[in-house]
Amino acid sequence: MQKQMKGLNEFLLSRMDGMNKVKFNTECGPDLLMTALGYNCIRQEGETKYYRITSDAGKVYAFTVNTVNKTWLDKDGKHGSTTDLLSYMDYLHLSPTSNCTAETCLLNALYKDLMCLDYRITCSDNPIDISRFARINLTVGDKDSIGVLALHGISMKAAELSGLKELVLSSSQGSKARHYIALPTDNGCMTVFDGKEIRPFLNTGISTIPAKCKVLYYKIFESMMDYLSYVELDSRRSWQMMGITTAIILNGENNIEEAISFFKKHKGVEAIQCYFPNDTRGNNLYRYFAREVGRRFIRNKSEDFFPYRSLSEAVRTKVPSVVMRRLVKWKKIA
Repeated sequence: MQKQMKGLNEFLLSRMDGMNKVKFNTECGPDLLMTALGYNCIRQEGETKYYRITSDAGKVYAFTVNTVNKTWLDKDGKHGSTTDLLSYMDYLHLSPTSNCTAETCLLNALYKDLMCLDYRITCSDNPIDISRFARINLTVGDKDSIGVLALHGISMKAAELSGLKELVLSSSQGSKARHYIALPTDNGCMTVFDGKEIRPFLNTGISTIPAKCKVLYYKIFESMMDYLSYVELDSRRSWQMMGITTAIILNGENNIEEAISFFKKHKGVEAIQCYFPNDTRGNNLYRYFAREVGRRFIRNKSEDFFPYRSLSEAVRTKVPSVVMRRLVKWKKIA
């Protein structure tokens, strides 16, 4: 895979050397540049993303990005295109590398997208083996986890609303610590995500995120990333729905029986909306759940994110069309 990526890198660089700035800025927005550099937006309201970056010296820089016009603006009135933002960040020493050209940033974003091209993120039943780790820390907001969230289009506001944590596993042998995005489960354990795969920490189980008020409306998701994606979309609205509904995350389709048992115990439920992936497995999961619980108040909401096949696919960072065309061409040559 690494050799394959190197070949793609060389191919794209050779084809993009002649791309002028106007065409590049048309294809690549400032928000994609920020994702490539590992920065996440604080929140998104409509078409505007808000960013806040702290330098090594402790100074805070804040600016907004218009995702439609592909422009940025800071509080001092500085503004411009993607290449202008790249030059500005190099000037402020906020770019992680001194020779970070626009093409390289685009490739970095592409590499990250290639890792997550599958619309359905794998949910494994195999718990993480913690016997190999000497220290376990539960924190919030480490840059490693923020980069994963940025790739999947999840803002810091949505992460905060979801009650996300970061699980850090450190080895006694001095190897690099492993970082996971963590969501608590009802059984006192956690479900974690490393950017590629969702796995249980200790034991698997569903996660119930209660509403802020006593309600009888529920939304059910197969994975934590589908749930986070819904919270992200909801947080961009002027009036949020998640505060008045209870969310249930299966953390893998094998936990469907636990969810069915939950609803059989809770009487008086008025509505359940299912946001399962829009594929054969997701539709079969919905039909089984609806049959066991009762069809009268259950709705299949997979059409809400059409033409995407899952909520996480709908929200995650997209590869610009100019790169996709070159990627298809490279695959044919390779």
